[in-house]
Amino acid sequence: MKNRSIKWNLKPHTQAKHIILRKYLDAWIPIMTRWNGKVLYIDGFAGPGEYSEGEDGSPIIAIKAIIEHPIKIQSTIKMLFIEKVPERCEFLKNKISEIKIPKNIEIECECAEFKNTIGQILNYLDEQKKTLAPAFVFIDPFGFTGIPLNLLKRIMENEKCEVLITFMYEEINRFIGDKRLWSSLTETFGTDEWKGVIFLKDPESRIAVLHQIYKKQLEDAGITYVNSFRMLNQSNKTDYFLFFGTKNLLGLKKMKAAMWNVDQTG
Repeated sequence: MKNRSIKWNLKPHTQAKHIILRKYLDAWIPIMTRWNGKVLYIDGFAGPGEYSEGEDGSPIIAIKAIIEHPIKIQSTIKMLFIEKVPERCEFLKNKISEIKIPKNIEIECECAEFKNTIGQILNYLDEQKKTLAPAFVFIDPFGFTGIPLNLLKRIMENEKCEVLITFMYEEINRFIGDKRLWSSLTETFGTDEWKGVIFLKDPESRIAVLHQIYKKQLEDAGITYVNSFRMLNQSNKTDYFLFFGTKNLLGLKKMKAAMWNVDQTG
């Protein structure tokens, strides 16, 4: 059943993910704004910006990473928050309106599907023969649909773009035998190689194979450096992986440091 509530409880592994996000943005912001007059931050599945006990969601964490940074930022930072559920989108807008936003930060909340919004932006840029500004794209869906591999490839064809993707292993593994979802799985992986996992019985083998297929697909999409971080649920089973993709070695080092800060085992 799809989650249509406005807010929900913050789980420990989500909190860990947010720590990684904040730590990385603390490093990314001064580096990118030093060399670029305009940078772009995109949250593709933004949510309402707040959890049930008042904890900050990823959009607010990203905004605070900028406005609380000790270095004075001169560059323009464009922030695009995409959320398809209207009630959550409106809640997020109201939440952001309570924050004093510096003039060099431009914020837009789009109530739409991630793949449609990004596809339209990339199509427009192609028509204008322009490229995407240096960007960090946070892709954190509830499930495994709506993040086609070919869209990630199009994003990463632009220089100075990075992605942080939640790869929902548990849901993929649970529904991998449902033929109704096979087209969505192939869209997500960009290949049907995942079908070879259906008859694998050993849980660790299934994890290893699906992880490796997705990692290879990201690398084949033109991402020079791909790093992952395994997230366990409260039952100590693999819930999802965070995949980070960049063309910049310094970006890779900074993300590894952010992940190391949460758990040195990865």
